[in-house]
Amino acid sequence: MSPLERGGAGPRREQRSHRVAGRVAHLPSKVEGGFYEELRSRWPAVPTLASPLSQLCTSSQFAESHYARICGLLRVEPRLKRKQWEFVYIVRCIENAGLIAPGSRGLAFGVGRKKLPALFVSKGCDIVATDLPSDEGDGHWAGGPQHTDSLESLFHSDIVDRTAFYAHASFRPVNMNAVPGDLLDFDFCWSSCALEHLGSLEHGLAFIRNSLKCLKPGGLAVHTTEFNLDSDSKTLVDGPSVVYRQRDLVEFAEEMQSQGHAMTLNLNPGGEPTDYLIDRDRNSDIHLRLYVRHQVLATSVGLCIRKAN
Repeated sequence: MSPLERGGAGPRREQRSHRVAGRVAHLPSKVEGGFYEELRSRWPAVPTLASPLSQLCTSSQFAESHYARICGLLRVEPRLKRKQWEFVYIVRCIENAGLIAPGSRGLAFGVGRKKLPALFVSKGCDIVATDLPSDEGDGHWAGGPQHTDSLESLFHSDIVDRTAFYAHASFRPVNMNAVPGDLLDFDFCWSSCALEHLGSLEHGLAFIRNSLKCLKPGGLAVHTTEFNLDSDSKTLVDGPSVVYRQRDLVEFAEEMQSQGHAMTLNLNPGGEPTDYLIDRDRNSDIHLRLYVRHQVLATSVGLCIRKAN
């Protein structure tokens, strides 16, 4: 069964849960082995939301005041979920760069039905939200419950006034593998857990490069994706989901820096007990680490890049 396959409601979801539990029962439920500790040794500083860099999701960030505050802005309860961390991380990076302000222009890729466009508009930003055209892709995303093809599904009345939202937000179908050349002069852009589904490791990195072309000099790109916690060699390099290794991101950061962009890595995975727990069947209240395609131990990583002036 594909990792992107969706279970139905009620009994179908329960059956799928039992199948998944059976397939992952042999996998460890806690992080083991040397590579995780090698990461902690190479990157000794624990990442924070107070001074966000390109960093991993770690449990200590959930305890920071920034986390609860941004969850409040999004009208959600703080939870130990890596996807929620991705949204908080994106907001915090853009906020820390001073770009959440009236008149600031933002561009969302693979936006789905997420709340971030509504939040940024509520703060005075102008947002162009994009998602995969409905007639493209293999059906796992386009037409699914998370995909959007209109602005209405991005409106959240608990966050922003309808009139303001429609005055300052727009929607456009965009394939992340073919970013149009007329999307230009944005102050910031972002995507959440989308670039790993573009077909290969290189496709995802090519997308990040192209996203920088959409920014003004000094603009900010913030993207989240999957990070390999178990190996710097064996990984998923192509297919419906890929997982980036330390070496992939180190090489990419060096490339960005050589072009004058600012990108600083901190791949410390955290050392608290919660950081070692693996949500094997994705049913736990603590979901910071998981197996992608039942194979690669992973967590979320955020990439924050300031375009050269």
